[in-house]
Amino acid sequence: MLLGQPANYPTEMVSALTALLAKHSAVKAAYLCLMHDPSSAEKPSLVVGFEGETDLTEAMKEAGSVAADTAPKGEPVDFVVLKRGEQGISDYMFKSVKPFYERTWRAKLRSLFSLVGYASA
Repeated sequence: MLLGQPANYPTEMVSALTALLAKHSAVKAAYLCLMHDPSSAEKPSLVVGFEGETDLTEAMKEAGSVAADTAPKGEPVDFVVLKRGEQGISDYMFKSVKPFYERTWRAKLRSLFSLVGYASA
């Protein structure tokens, strides 16, 4: 399996995913790479890796819809959950790729205060 960065960065998709992920407090960070397994795939696919501390299912489901609408035409996009200490794609992403999305303290606080607002309503 070959891992690297896409020659044509999918800026529109990454921007749309960044906006979406800001609404999901479960997502700590998101990474992007290009993966090609010549033994099982004719062409490489984009891979978006999600790092989080809780269930990422909902965020990944919504991200799939966003990617379907914004990925470069004909580019397959796969999603994976990344875990620190795991070999393979997790290790590659954490060591070699800068995240395109990182939850900031400001976003964490905004999320917390919006939850407090809902609880008191």
